[in-house]
Amino acid sequence: MDVMQNSNNRLIAFFTQKRKSFIKWKRMPIHRKYSALLNPSSQGLFWFLTFFLAAYASIFSIEIKDVSWPVSWESAKIMSINWHTVVFLTCATIAAFIVSITVLVKTKREDFLFAVVQTSPPAGFWKRHREATLRANEYGSNAELWVIQNEPAKYQQAIRVILDDLLNLMMEWDESNLARKVDYRANIMKVIHFSEQPDFKLNPALDAELVERFLYNPVTEHYSGVIMLEDNIYSTTTKSKEPDSDPDIKPIVFPFTDINAEGPNSFRTNLRGAPYAVVSGSHCYVEDVEEIITHFMRNAEPRSERIVSNLEQYYLKKDYPAHSILSIPLFGINLQGEKVVRHVLNLYRNQPGMLYRGEKAKEFFYVTTALTSQLELILAAIDDKNLGELTDQSIEAITKNAQVHDAAVNPKTIQRKEGMGHIKS
Repeated sequence: MDVMQNSNNRLIAFFTQKRKSFIKWKRMPIHRKYSALLNPSSQGLFWFLTFFLAAYASIFSIEIKDVSWPVSWESAKIMSINWHTVVFLTCATIAAFIVSITVLVKTKREDFLFAVVQTSPPAGFWKRHREATLRANEYGSNAELWVIQNEPAKYQQAIRVILDDLLNLMMEWDESNLARKVDYRANIMKVIHFSEQPDFKLNPALDAELVERFLYNPVTEHYSGVIMLEDNIYSTTTKSKEPDSDPDIKPIVFPFTDINAEGPNSFRTNLRGAPYAVVSGSHCYVEDVEEIITHFMRNAEPRSERIVSNLEQYYLKKDYPAHSILSIPLFGINLQGEKVVRHVLNLYRNQPGMLYRGEKAKEFFYVTTALTSQLELILAAIDDKNLGELTDQSIEAITKNAQVHDAAVNPKTIQRKEGMGHIKS
């Protein structure tokens, strides 16, 4: 009995593995799915059989051409089959099919290679990336010290310089993906979790019509938290020569509901962009902001015509600065020592299809981890200071780390040149 059971288990495991392999094969692009056709051995075998078919046609040419068509159905039933003609036509059809598939695979592979070359970072990208990474490390180390010394102008500027470098990297990568002169922008939104702040209230000093247009009240009953942008301190734009605050930023609040949230009053109206980045814990790319409205109309529970109307008024304005968005979660640690999303970094431009319609969004997300991790460190220090959680030991450690870092880094390499500004689009 045990032997039979083991045999059945192995058989089930075998077919399960084969099914997974087949599904994986089906999902492959054509140039990889049928790449075996381009192997030298496959091509050699194919041309050998083609030569054999040509020889067959030469030897039996008379028999192959000896075809008479029946004049009626009755005559067709008693007519003998010319197997030479059947074999030749069948083999010729198979050969033509293989040739067409081979040409298709070659074309798809060439298109893929062209797309890879076209969408890869240009030559100057990695040099700029290295400089930006060194600069972020410097500012990240010093900013923690500036937070302790209560110098907000310095650490706020440090954050904007890192945002500026992120925009410059994105512009450099996107240089072949611009239909016209494009403005890039960046901002950082704060994430509030109601599990940590159950008595949270929206800032009464802000315009209620602006901050409540995408949510239902009371917010603490219907959502897991909110994502807020109350001012333009942590923002910048390529329209300015230096990494100054974006003057066009207006307050906005997005609600979000965790995937595992339960309760009859929980509303699932997560928008694409920042809310999705918070809930998923990973980056969220929006090729065109119309996707945000369409996604809400299809998936929101409950769906509100008021919110749909507000979304259309907000996102479909001609002068709206965000037509394509990449939202990246920035993590911190809660009181239980768990990793949670504390902020969301938004990078966007006033033209759809940023980062080649999202094909390079994932790569950009990983490539810029060195910069976003420094943003996480600086923002964590600011949050700890605001909460009064910086101890004497942590202050001493940060000060010592800053001194060691300053001694180890070459200032000439990482110093931001005066008036450096943004690269040109």
